[in-house]
Amino acid sequence: MFKEEKNNGEYLLLAAVALVALMMRAYGADFGLPLHYHIDEERVMNRVIRMVTTGDLNPHFFHYPSFIFYFLSALVASYYFVHYLPFALGALLEGGSLSLSAFKEAFVADEAVLYLLGRLSMAIVGVLTVVLLFFLVRRLLDRRAALFASAALALSPLHVVESHYIKQEILMTFFMFLALFIAVRGVKTSPARTSLGVGAAAGIAASVKYNGILGFAVVPLLFRKNGKLSLSSFFGMGPLLAAAAAVAAFLLFSPFILFDFGQFSTDFAFEMSHVSVKGHHGFDLNGDGLVYHRFLYQLLAALPFSMGLPLYFMSLAGVAIAVWRKENSFLWILYFGVPYFVITAMMKVVFLRYYMPITVILCITAGYGLSVLTYRKGKAGKLAWFLAAAVLLHTAAFTWSLERHMPRGRATLDEGLEWILENVPEGSRVAVTHFTPPLSGDVYELVNLRPHQFTRDWLRKESPDCLVISSLITVGFERGGVGVEEGKAFLDDLRAGQLGYRRAAFYQKDFMNRNFFARVDPTLTETFMPGIEIILKEGGP
Repeated sequence: MFKEEKNNGEYLLLAAVALVALMMRAYGADFGLPLHYHIDEERVMNRVIRMVTTGDLNPHFFHYPSFIFYFLSALVASYYFVHYLPFALGALLEGGSLSLSAFKEAFVADEAVLYLLGRLSMAIVGVLTVVLLFFLVRRLLDRRAALFASAALALSPLHVVESHYIKQEILMTFFMFLALFIAVRGVKTSPARTSLGVGAAAGIAASVKYNGILGFAVVPLLFRKNGKLSLSSFFGMGPLLAAAAAVAAFLLFSPFILFDFGQFSTDFAFEMSHVSVKGHHGFDLNGDGLVYHRFLYQLLAALPFSMGLPLYFMSLAGVAIAVWRKENSFLWILYFGVPYFVITAMMKVVFLRYYMPITVILCITAGYGLSVLTYRKGKAGKLAWFLAAAVLLHTAAFTWSLERHMPRGRATLDEGLEWILENVPEGSRVAVTHFTPPLSGDVYELVNLRPHQFTRDWLRKESPDCLVISSLITVGFERGGVGVEEGKAFLDDLRAGQLGYRRAAFYQKDFMNRNFFARVDPTLTETFMPGIEIILKEGGP
């Protein structure tokens, strides 16, 4: 792209970026511990703990593939055996006998440490993605673009906050971009070896989450002839070799898809129906309003929030500059990103984390745009450096405004829990939604409240003393759409005191541009730190 400048300090700068990335991702990693976890984290860690303590390697769960179970099982098992040594030594010194079952009970009882290990492993993978992005962009473009892109990803809100959770997207994104890096690095060396590497990385990405296989989309570019794609680029021996490597890698880390095929078929069919047909109540693209149309929601709501407005606009400017300059290197990015964007945008469910690989690509285009601008001479170049600093500073501030609520004692769930324990008597009948404070069934009589149960008939039948409601559930009513009209009317009447209840407490966290994003899509404002609403029966506690 440009003539490379001699820059002996680039690795020092990269180390600084990586350190910032680690600090942003490790900060608050213990949020909620030891009381509560994200519901998706429990789905993973409950199976990991069972696999390690029982030795049963079959996860018996295939709504997503198995790599994350084995990855975390290896981590937990290592901690398990290291932790067992002093336990066994202490038992022997005290004259007792070794008891593996007693150790298992103590080990499982300390599960908060295991969750923290899992979260920190996601944080480290997030940092590795930042480093990987630097080397990828440096090979595709130049050092300056690489540093800007890696700095943008280090600070990017979606990538930072999701690196705090034990979920699939951070791992999947790393392996998808590893496939792209192997392709870009090896295209001029050994096509056979490169195709095996790309296939293996894409297969592992698919073994983390099924749509990770879209990292395979770059394979045809490895087999262009005279710079042009041909039929053999897609169906020749090279692509077949890469496909074989992808299948082998996928099955290596998800073997029980074959050995427990019946369960896999059931779970996979449910998941496909869930994301593409049935949807997720209140979080679907329903066409009500311009922003909720497919291919527009991503561009007008999800991606701007996932990156922050200045970085997002800079990424779009980078795309425009690349098109104007006819930047050939962007063919790799287009071939990699467009299939993922199109397929994901066609889904009915619109959780932000699904767009993680797209935000990384947009960090690349933002880095490219900033690099082009800062190569200008004179006042224009100085102004470009000021723009680059302003974009990165705003991104850091926006991310921090979301992340600062995560440490223990400051989250909405912790504040709501404290209020309930102080103000709601033991033995009260309490209705709870998902993503609400963790209440004990030994202290309260708990009743589950699901979105479809927000009706007068349900309230009359169950007659709870207290309702604890997460805004992440009820925000679907605010968006409108099919099937939620009754729930919205019920919630409005409940809040207005027309049903014999009153709102007693409400906990919500603020962040930069909250009001703006609430107008774009209220779901965005509850994604990472949902509000907690506590409603009491009149004349009750």
